[in-house]
Amino acid sequence: MKLSSTPEAESPSEEAVKTVGCAHYKRKSKFVTPCCQKVYTCRFCHDENENHTMNRKEVTELICTVCYIRQPVKADCENCGVRFGKYVCLECNLFDDEEKNQFHCQGCGICRIGGAERFFHCKKMQHVFAGATSKRPQVCRKCIAIKLSSLLGGYPYFPHTVPHSNVWTPSA
Repeated sequence: MKLSSTPEAESPSEEAVKTVGCAHYKRKSKFVTPCCQKVYTCRFCHDENENHTMNRKEVTELICTVCYIRQPVKADCENCGVRFGKYVCLECNLFDDEEKNQFHCQGCGICRIGGAERFFHCKKMQHVFAGATSKRPQVCRKCIAIKLSSLLGGYPYFPHTVPHSNVWTPSA
């Protein structure tokens, strides 16, 4: 379905491809919001202008900002072939042309920035921790604290939050 009388693009111009997006994301598509059927570049733009919030995972249609064709959500335009973002997550309906080292965290069910190799998702605590490396074992700090607490007879082991003078030390 065509939304504009603009002639169909045979090949998108560089200028048309460069000048897209909003203050939150640079992308080559706009969402048709499922909640109110209005067109916005992103959920933040929608939420700033409406009296309700939008769930981007519920979006089923988008509009190419190069050729203005309304279409089902996908990575590339079905008409002109432009990719809607350098990073595309069809699970979250996230399209972004800015390099932020994005990745989809399967444990959280959302996209994050900073690179998957730098994060660890603890399945037991359902929490993501930064600072994971291939040289360090991927062990959740909360799980370690709980384990140490049980080894110390139930005394909580959180040395980063307890004043040094109050840290329990075993008697000799």
